[in-house]
Amino acid sequence: MASFLDFLQVNKHKTFRPKKKFPQGTLRYSLHKQAEATLHSGVDLRHAVKLPPGENFDDWLAVHTVDFFNRINLMYGTISDVCSRESCPTMCGGSRYEYLWQDGIEYKKPTRLPAPQYMQLLMDWIESRINDENIFPSSTTVSFPKDFRQICKKILTRLFRVFVHVYIHHFDRIRELGAEPHANTLYKHFYYFVTEYGMVSAKELEALKDMTERLLEPSSRRGPIPSANAFRP
Repeated sequence: MASFLDFLQVNKHKTFRPKKKFPQGTLRYSLHKQAEATLHSGVDLRHAVKLPPGENFDDWLAVHTVDFFNRINLMYGTISDVCSRESCPTMCGGSRYEYLWQDGIEYKKPTRLPAPQYMQLLMDWIESRINDENIFPSSTTVSFPKDFRQICKKILTRLFRVFVHVYIHHFDRIRELGAEPHANTLYKHFYYFVTEYGMVSAKELEALKDMTERLLEPSSRRGPIPSANAFRP
């Protein structure tokens, strides 16, 4: 099966914004290429997320946080044409989960926003952090900040909410584009990573609990994933 990034190359006219990359020749670029090669090798995703022997966890976390940002925001880009203020007047996942935006600057209090506006603000918010050399330094001679893991937790938690909205409200569009297997692989990779290292709380993950259980079943026992309406809480 072609990778999700191969799929996005074919559909790159629909993507949301350019990718953040680590400079060639850096340790984090090498880790990124190592992680990418592991995924292409067909290894079990549960094992692909494990920290390679002798590597620093913060480097591994930085590489994956940037990679998930790139891939998730491109995934959203492929369905953004059907995610409008009219179709999605709130950033939610069914009737039980609504996500309010707060950044402490322009939006000092949690604010209800249409999903596409929330997504734009979210991607801008993440991009400003991963491009900040004081938070995600390109060089290993610069230390990560003391609150680096907390920053990544917040980024990954907010990226999980993109999955919630896309799977519950736009899964039919994902399927229509032929992107279902690619999106599912991306989600499983993300899920295994954040649960391996406790980067997204169990309470947050509840929003896609039923779908996750179906996806993680052995393929021999798993039936087809239902349409989007089946995931609406």
